[in-house]
Amino acid sequence: DFKAYLSRHASPEGIFVLVDENVYRLYQAYIKDALYGLNYHVKLVPASEEAKGMDFLMDVVDDMLSCPVNRYWITLAVGGGVTGDLAGFASSIILRGIPVVQVPTTLLAQVDAGLGGKTAINHERGKNLLGTFHQPMFVLSDTRFLQTLSPLEIKSAMAEVIKYGIIMDRPLFEYLEKGRPDLGQVVRMCTKDKAYVVARDEKEAGLRRILNFGHTIGHAVEKTSGFHLKHGQAVALGMLFATWFSRDMGLISTRDYSRIQDLVMNYSILDGNFPLPSPEEIRGVLVVDKKAAQGGIWFVLTPEIGSARVEKLSISKILDAYERFSDGYRSQLQRG
Repeated sequence: DFKAYLSRHASPEGIFVLVDENVYRLYQAYIKDALYGLNYHVKLVPASEEAKGMDFLMDVVDDMLSCPVNRYWITLAVGGGVTGDLAGFASSIILRGIPVVQVPTTLLAQVDAGLGGKTAINHERGKNLLGTFHQPMFVLSDTRFLQTLSPLEIKSAMAEVIKYGIIMDRPLFEYLEKGRPDLGQVVRMCTKDKAYVVARDEKEAGLRRILNFGHTIGHAVEKTSGFHLKHGQAVALGMLFATWFSRDMGLISTRDYSRIQDLVMNYSILDGNFPLPSPEEIRGVLVVDKKAAQGGIWFVLTPEIGSARVEKLSISKILDAYERFSDGYRSQLQRG
């Protein structure tokens, strides 16, 4: 229960509430009831990536300083990944850091973006290029908020759910193969998986890199689409490429490759004809990718369902594989 948990675990001097404007419109009474009797200030967050731009960040910081917040305040983030990223980043820089509580309201945020302490703001050169690590005081995933999500939002989020199954959780993968999974169970399984990884590698120096499976090409596809594609749709394309690349390198069996491809397709994440960026467009994004390192990019591959490995690969090798993959993908769409 949102109200009971908040009152039991957070007793701040004040609460700066950053809440997605659509969530507030739908759940204003529920949120106000949870905050009843507390000193709080509400700031609405636009439901778009523009909220993660520098202009809106400075607007938020100005409001926080005007309250004025102090180190005995907390920030409460109620919304999806955009709101969570913004709130986490703002909380990490204001007064050298104040606590943040994450209340993710989308399936994508409950299984991934709202967990782990990563914060991020976009730059004109790319998505999430400015960021910090700022662990939340706690994360409260209330499945009540999922009731008003669109089918597209649910389908898009399933890409991140499937990701856990591919890279580390074979039982989850097999549970998803059965179809019609319970979302509460999905959130619990994914939360456990991500907590396991983050507890062992908070700053992404090793193990945590596996969580980037599908994201190298996924982020590039997302950016070149002008962020018109849902994050999960772009990641789904990235996962299909990473799995194809793994098979091309002789790492994964044809059977496991087919199961992964079938699972992504069965959840209809990629309904529609999505134009793939050219290799040249992908190159422009990869050169500023956060996963870039001297001599190449840390790229996540899968040798089998439930397992992942990270290799440093040259951009040219990735682009060569991407060009061959995209030719086959376009041919498949034309036949479909």
